[in-house]
Amino acid sequence: MRWTRRVTEWHRAGGPRDDRGAALIMVLTLIILIAGITVAVTSILVAQAPAVYHAERSSQTVYAAQSGMQVALGQIRTAESAGFGDRSKLPCTITGAIDSEDDATTYEVSVRYYMDDPSDRPSSWRDNPANFRTCATLSATPYYALLTASGQGASVVGLADGDGDRTLQAVYTFRVSNVNIPGGRILNQAQTHCLSADSAGHDAKVRFRTLAQCVTDGEARTSWVYDTDYQIKLSSTLAGTPLCITGPVSGTATQDAVLRACQTNSTRWNQLWNWDGDYSWWGQKNPISAGRSGFCLAPTNSTATLTGQYLQVRSTGCSGQFSPSAEVGAGAASKATNQIVNYQEFGRCLDVTDVDINKAFMISYPCKQDASGAASFSWNHKWYYNEPPAGSAISADQQIIVKKDNTTDYCLQAPAAGASLGYPVFKPCSNSEPRQKWKRHGDTGSYSSSYLFTDTYGRCLAANPADVFNGWSKIVVTACSNSLLQKWNAPSQTSDSTLGSYREIG
Repeated sequence: MRWTRRVTEWHRAGGPRDDRGAALIMVLTLIILIAGITVAVTSILVAQAPAVYHAERSSQTVYAAQSGMQVALGQIRTAESAGFGDRSKLPCTITGAIDSEDDATTYEVSVRYYMDDPSDRPSSWRDNPANFRTCATLSATPYYALLTASGQGASVVGLADGDGDRTLQAVYTFRVSNVNIPGGRILNQAQTHCLSADSAGHDAKVRFRTLAQCVTDGEARTSWVYDTDYQIKLSSTLAGTPLCITGPVSGTATQDAVLRACQTNSTRWNQLWNWDGDYSWWGQKNPISAGRSGFCLAPTNSTATLTGQYLQVRSTGCSGQFSPSAEVGAGAASKATNQIVNYQEFGRCLDVTDVDINKAFMISYPCKQDASGAASFSWNHKWYYNEPPAGSAISADQQIIVKKDNTTDYCLQAPAAGASLGYPVFKPCSNSEPRQKWKRHGDTGSYSSSYLFTDTYGRCLAANPADVFNGWSKIVVTACSNSLLQKWNAPSQTSDSTLGSYREIG
């Protein structure tokens, strides 16, 4: 009885109790807390998934764009035929996949071609069709290519199409050289024969051969250079000891011209040749300062068939014997001799046709020469103008003048506004006549806009080989372009290939 009572009292006094209910509450609380954390973490992970997918896709697409860029560069650099660039093989649009096993990640490259550097130009200039060419409109060798490469990734749930795609852009500079390499045939006036050396050796003679025979003889014997030192050289010998057409070798009698080592001192007098307006080369006196001699280059017998006749140094039968190709060269013609040399037809100078100031058109004619350095050739090849002053790329308006009979000034006058391929002519000079105002473009920093003559209407002076007079190109004014036929007294342009202006757009 006493034990029972004590136990009961112990219970009443707060002895040991059952805590299972509190534990259950604690477990439920922990479950709720963990579930909340899980939901929160899951929400964060779900929220971050698009960013992760975007980053992954972005990495893939930039690699794809880079791959497309390299493919395009490879095609540009291998666009050639026979070792020379072939613009017909240049790419304009390229598509492909980055991996044959993952054709969902692809690239697309578009290429535009420019004559002027697009690197620092605003997008409005780059996107103007007047400033670039595509494969369909590419009619001349470009200097620059603008490559735009886009990479596209596979579709991903939660990402919009195009989200994470990347676009890269770069400018490729072509390795281009428009250096004129002299060397061409010297034809007779009727252009049925050419001069061919019997060999490329000392004392070899030169004879007239038919065009078919000239092909058989090859360039080593039929290609000539009329050099800046007034000597006529066999092109194939320039890399070693140059050989020059020489004569007379002895005395004053008619004799065959021969090839001899080109001289650089006063003994070169019998290797100097003056091109005149009668389709002939005239020799030089000894001493050189004494001027032109009475000897010329001519065939053995100009009245007989030319085939096989030797080239002679003679005092008769001189007139009208030769028609050198433009590639033979311009001799010493330049601004220093008051001559205006066309760049593409680089053996041709501006000429007052037939030495007639009233002619209805001007022509591009083989540049006249004076080996004595006195520039005593005819007035119709002396055109006076001013280059832009130092620090300026373009001159102020000026007149282009010739002095008829070395006394009376006449000014080159452009045709009326709107004329297409119109002929400029010479008229008495008038300061009030706007059509006699010309701008000379020097080095503007862009080769395409340099070394031009533009009239008051912004048209360019050009030689037009599609419109000829006795085989010589007529001179016209026409819309300015990148044509070398519009460049006068111009240096060459050479550039190395580079890839630059690399950036991401979009």
